[in-house]
Amino acid sequence: MPGRALAAQEQGEGHEGPALAPARPRGPEAARRDRARPPQPGGHRGALGEDPHLQLPAEPADRPPRQPEPAPPARPPGRGPRPAAGRHAGPLPGRAAQGRGARLSLPTAASLAREGTAVLRRAGVAAPAADAEALLAHVLGFERAHLHAEPESAVRDEDAARFRDLVARRAARVPLQHLTGVQEFWSLRFQVGPAVLIPRPESELLIEAFLRLNRRPDPIVVDVGTGSGCLAIVVAHETPGALVHATDVSEEALMVARLNAASLDVAGRIAFYRGDLLEPLGGLGLEGQVDFILSNPPYIGEGELASLEPEVRDHDPRPALTPGPDALAIHRRLAAEAPPFLRPGGCLVVEMGAGQEAPLRRIYGGAGSGLDIVETIPDLAGIPRVLIGRSEHGGILPP
Repeated sequence: MPGRALAAQEQGEGHEGPALAPARPRGPEAARRDRARPPQPGGHRGALGEDPHLQLPAEPADRPPRQPEPAPPARPPGRGPRPAAGRHAGPLPGRAAQGRGARLSLPTAASLAREGTAVLRRAGVAAPAADAEALLAHVLGFERAHLHAEPESAVRDEDAARFRDLVARRAARVPLQHLTGVQEFWSLRFQVGPAVLIPRPESELLIEAFLRLNRRPDPIVVDVGTGSGCLAIVVAHETPGALVHATDVSEEALMVARLNAASLDVAGRIAFYRGDLLEPLGGLGLEGQVDFILSNPPYIGEGELASLEPEVRDHDPRPALTPGPDALAIHRRLAAEAPPFLRPGGCLVVEMGAGQEAPLRRIYGGAGSGLDIVETIPDLAGIPRVLIGRSEHGGILPP
């Protein structure tokens, strides 16, 4: 199946530390809206309009919480290193135009940002000013901070044309990350595209759980449905001694995951396999040896797809979002396939959707399952988001 292949992720809030921040009280309708939205760039979401020289409209105050700063835009070949923070970074492209009337004939960064914001707002994009800035920074190859520092810099016509083309595609509800090609997860920059689900911030809760529970310098970890590789790569990045195995049914997704592993210098410590769930690991001698199995399976029922935002419904790989009419179908299979691989005291850490805690406790912790349900972790909206089961054959993971 294409995409995050058995690993869909919902929209939510990001957190980079090992401790979970207190949940922000929110109503069920707000939680449902978040679930249907695509991941948004976050962190410092100030629009250019916050600069006193620009007078751009401000962003709405009720943006979803826990959203990470978007990854820096890719730099076009030949531009050289970015200027150091706090230094004058020089003119934007087109600034070198000479003559009193030259700059008047070219659009400025501020005027393009205002123009893009207006187009995206009319199209119903959730964060029009932030998305317009992200696209402009991507086109120009600068950080957004430089756009604030040089708001009246002229922009070359060819760059302005490229920006307007990207704005038109974003207005058609193509995900921002598909236009820039990157998404940040756990403060790392991941390349993404139509072949994989865009990493969502609340999936960082799986990483937090792993880091808190792990007691071994060299754990064996399996990421089921790796997609972009975000879970496997962060595990390898944060635990250098970890031996990581990652599976996905989509060869296109595995190509993206391998590319990300190489760019983040962990390719030598992750083995990627094409296959469904844990099937490709059979016969490798991993039965009874795995310390952690992490998975973010598709858990949106087929009947819910129509209610999702267009960026998600029309652009995320369908098999990464839904297993079909039964939203818990892949969870049922994981409950049967995972326990034989876990060592005594090993943990299965899975993501789940709103309202799924009770049935998943029965599925994973039922009689004869081989697992004890030891914990569920809520996201910042208070929705139980992660379930942890421990192999019944042992207690805490041995050192």
